[in-house]
Amino acid sequence: VRGTAAVAVIHTDPVLADIASTALFIAGPAQFESMAKRLDVRCALMLTDENELMITSAMDARIVLQLNPLHPPSDHWAAPLTNGNKQLPEQQSRPR
Repeated sequence: VRGTAAVAVIHTDPVLADIASTALFIAGPAQFESMAKRLDVRCALMLTDENELMITSAMDARIVLQLNPLHPPSDHWAAPLTNGNKQLPEQQSRPR
């Protein structure tokens, strides 16, 4: 679906969470808020393909967004970040 990169829904019923996340994904960014209200989903977020985060107030109250992750990506997930040909300081001390 154009416009949506990912959706997450937290609910006590895992089946409802799965159904709601699919419906929100298909609805896309333009209908995220109205669809969440229609489904009575209070805890949801959507990441758009433009890297915009759309988030309900209940989900916002549950999570903490960090600019810098606590752990750098492992070697099997991503190539090491470099600054030109020089490794960044946090990568030099990373255990291999």
